[in-house]
Amino acid sequence: MSDTFEQKNHKKGFGTLLIGALPIAGLFLLCGVVLWLGVRATRHTDWPDPYEYDILRDIGIAQSMLDGRYPEDHVYPGEVQWYNPGIGALLAAGSWISGTPPPLVAARLGAFLNILPPLMFFVLVSVLFDRWTALAAVSFFLFSKGAWTAPWMFASYTPWLLATNFALAPLFAAFTALVKAMERDSLRWYAGAGVLLGITFIFHTASAVLFGGVLVLLLLHRIRRKRCAGEAWRHLLTGPFLLLIIAFVVSLPYSGPILWHYQFRVQNPWPTWLCEPRMTLERLPELLWSGVCVASLVALIGLALLLRSRERGWTKPLLACWFAVCGIFLLYSYFWQIVELASIRLPNLVPGFHFLLLLSVLRSALCGYAVAAGVRRLAQRLFSSRHWYGDLCVLLATTLVFMFYFPAYRNAPMFTKTQDVESWAARFTDITPAYAWLMENTRPEDVVLCREPQAILIAGPAGRKVVATMLFYSNLYMDFNKRFHDRDAAFGAIQDGDNAAFVALAREYHITYLLVQREDIALVEAAAFPPLQPAWRHENTAIYRIVTTPDP
Repeated sequence: MSDTFEQKNHKKGFGTLLIGALPIAGLFLLCGVVLWLGVRATRHTDWPDPYEYDILRDIGIAQSMLDGRYPEDHVYPGEVQWYNPGIGALLAAGSWISGTPPPLVAARLGAFLNILPPLMFFVLVSVLFDRWTALAAVSFFLFSKGAWTAPWMFASYTPWLLATNFALAPLFAAFTALVKAMERDSLRWYAGAGVLLGITFIFHTASAVLFGGVLVLLLLHRIRRKRCAGEAWRHLLTGPFLLLIIAFVVSLPYSGPILWHYQFRVQNPWPTWLCEPRMTLERLPELLWSGVCVASLVALIGLALLLRSRERGWTKPLLACWFAVCGIFLLYSYFWQIVELASIRLPNLVPGFHFLLLLSVLRSALCGYAVAAGVRRLAQRLFSSRHWYGDLCVLLATTLVFMFYFPAYRNAPMFTKTQDVESWAARFTDITPAYAWLMENTRPEDVVLCREPQAILIAGPAGRKVVATMLFYSNLYMDFNKRFHDRDAAFGAIQDGDNAAFVALAREYHITYLLVQREDIALVEAAAFPPLQPAWRHENTAIYRIVTTPDP
C-alpha cells in the first residue's frame, strides 16, 4: 500500500529536520573534542604559563578590580588603566564567584570560555553561507593551525585565556548582527551590532578596528551602488551612525577614564610598536613559506569557487572588505619596518601581527566553502536525484579533515607542556611564593621596587604598584622615560652605597618594598643599606621592607 501525500510530506519533513540538525551535532562534537583536550591540559595547573605575559597583565587587572581600585592602573600609581579590561573583568568575576585567586581562574577558565569563538564562527559562516559550510569551516578553524604556530598568530582554540583569541567571539557575533542589519535594513540589528562592537573593544582593540574598517568599506560600497542606480543614499548613514554611538557608550567603562584623564594623548608608543619576531622583514620569506600548506591550497580553491559562484547578499562584499582591512594593516606593518631602517618611527594603532590572526579567519571560512561547495558539486553529478547526499558527503569530508589534522593537533605544545608535572611546577618556584607573600602582607597601594621580570611575573599579577614594568606592558599615556631612569638609578644607588640618593628616590615614588632575585640578593646584602630591612626570603627570592625617616 503506497504512502499518502501527508505521510510522504511528514517523512520528508523529518528527514530535512534530521539533515539540518547534523551540522549542529557535528559542531558540538568537534568543540567537545577540543574542550576535552583543553581541560586535560589545564586541570592540574594553578597558574597560567608564566611566559604568556598578556595573561599575567590581565591577572593584575583582575586583582585591581577585586581590590575595588578600577579604573586605576594596576601597576602605576596615579595612572588610569590603559589596556582593554575585558579578560581582567572575566577573571575578577570568576575569582569572586568561585572564591579562588585570579591566577587559578586564569589557568583553568580559558579551556571553557575559548569554546565561544568557534561557536560564534559557526553562526557567522551559517549566515554567510549555510550550516554545512560552517561545520567544514569550523573544522579548519579548530584543527588546521600548525602545532608550533603561536596562538596569537592564528585564529583557533587555545586552552589559555588570551584576549586576542577570546575577543573573536563578540567580533563574530557583531559581524553576524551587521549582516542581518544590512539584509533587513533594521535599526534593531544595527543597535545589537553596536552593543557587540562595544564589548569587542573592551576585550581587544585590533578586533574592534577590523570591524570599524569593514563597516566603513561596506558603507562606501552601499553608497556607490545607490549612486550608480540614481537612488537616494543618505538614509544609509542612519544605521551605522547608531551602531557607532551605541558602541561608544558600551565601551565607556574602558574608554571613558582614558578620554577623561589622558584625552588619548600617547606618550609611550612602544606597546603599539611591538613586532612579533616571526613577522620581521628578515623573516618575511620564512613567514610566507610557512603559509604554503594544504589548508592554504584548499582556501585558494574556495576563493576560486566563490568568485565563480552566484552567491548573493553580503557574503562576497563582507569577505572582500575583511581581506582589504587586514591586508592594509599587514602591509603597513612592513612599511613601518622599512622606514624604521632610516630611523623614522611612524605612528601605529596596534601591532600588525594581530591582523595575521584576523586574516587566518578568512582562510578557515574559504576552506569550509571549498569543501562544502566542491563536495556538493561532485555529489550532484554522482547522485543527481538525491540532493541530501551532498550534505552527507560534506559531513564525510569534514570527518576526513578532522582525521587528517587531529594526530598532530592533539600533540601541540599548548596541550602537552603541562603534562610533565615536575618541569611545569619548576617554572613557578621563583614566582608563586613571592606572589603569595605580597598578597598576604602588603596593601594594593604599596609600591615595590623590582626589575622588569619581577614586575611582570610577581608584583603585577598581585596588583601591587611598581616604579617601572616592561616597556611593552607600560601605560600608553604615561611618560615612561623618567620612571625607567629612576628605577635603574635606585638599583645603582644600592650598588654604589649611595644612601641619600636611594632614600630620595624611595620618598619620591613612595616605595615601600624591594623585591630582588638571585644576583641582586648578593648586591643588597653587600650594600648593607640601613633603609632595607629583611622581610621575607625563599630560595632565590628576597623581599625587603624600606624604612626611611620622614622629612623634617
